[in-house]
Amino acid sequence: MAVTLDTPSTAHATVGLVTRQDLCNQLDTETQILDARTAAEFAGEDLRKNARGGHLPGARRIGHAGLLTAEGRLKSPTHYAPC
Repeated sequence: MAVTLDTPSTAHATVGLVTRQDLCNQLDTETQILDARTAAEFAGEDLRKNARGGHLPGARRIGHAGLLTAEGRLKSPTHYAPC
């Protein structure tokens, strides 16, 4: 089950969670995975108590501040720009 961020007319987007298997199934498709962790976490330099670090193959980093509008709401998916 893939999660999409289609923007409804109310300008609210639904964000859901997927299972590890669902995510793995999407890695070789046209699905774009955005990672909002810090640059150090994305690079695998900061593990934050995780057994291993780094990003998923093909993932693009976008700083968490880049996800939000000035009002603190999620931006429309068309505004996401990877770092």
